[in-house]
Amino acid sequence: MAPCGENGEFHILVTWAPVFRGRIELTLTSVLCGERFCHQRYLARIYLDGQELPNPEEGV
Repeated sequence: MAPCGENGEFHILVTWAPVFRGRIELTLTSVLCGERFCHQRYLARIYLDGQELPNPEEGV
């Protein structure tokens, strides 16, 4: 959830729910802090019907 959403908005990411065919697994890779905010970067692994989908960003 974004702690300082614009105009009171908050942003969330649902990575799994019973109605989904797959799930997203996130691994924290880095935290970048500036003057006002910190940004977290993640590596995402996507699973659809129990099989991992290839990540086009891996190997770059």
